Amino acid sequence: MTKKIEQAKNRFLGRYKTQKNEIEKAISNSIKAALQRNQIYHDKNLANKIKKAAKRPWEDYLQNMSQSIKGIKSESEYVKKISDLKEKLKESFDSQGIPSDLIKICHAQKSISVFLKYLWCMGEGEPFQCPVDAKILRIVGWTGDNWTTIDDIEDHQEMIDHIRAFAKNKKPDLSIAEWELLEFL
Repeated sequence: MTKKIEQAKNRFLGRYKTQKNEIEKAISNSIKAALQRNQIYHDKNLANKIKKAAKRPWEDYLQNMSQSIKGIKSESEYVKKISDLKEKLKESFDSQGIPSDLIKICHAQKSISVFLKYLWCMGEGEPFQCPVDAKILRIVGWTGDNWTTIDDIEDHQEMIDHIRAFAKNKKPDLSIAEWELLEFL
């Protein structure tokens, strides 16, 4: 299975035209993945304002995370990073006059999870969770709220628990990150 996972990692990086050392590109792609279904992009003025001012703290957070990723030892630490990023973004949005209710746990989760997936595919440690999006939720038969509406860390964890149970049932020998990588491509 290891060979299949390594091939999937290379396909993932190739699909998004990312080389193994392109941390900045991985950060940019991770933020785009988090925001592509956000109502921010429905308002061009708001989207431009975020691109110019509020995106920098987000990039900085992920950059710092890339340097300290080996320090994350448990899933609870990982979940705390999601909550911390959401709060940091909320503060940044508030200071820029951008409605901070547009940023939710789901956006922090998606950007961190996609970014850690990139790092893993580039050779770093395996993520504790996988990115949550409509495709993965459809595969696992999720009937709860849409991922883009989640603003509570417990609700996010409920989705992850559902995904993990589904993945373990289908492929007991794979972690949730491995399962998602193979399903996603």
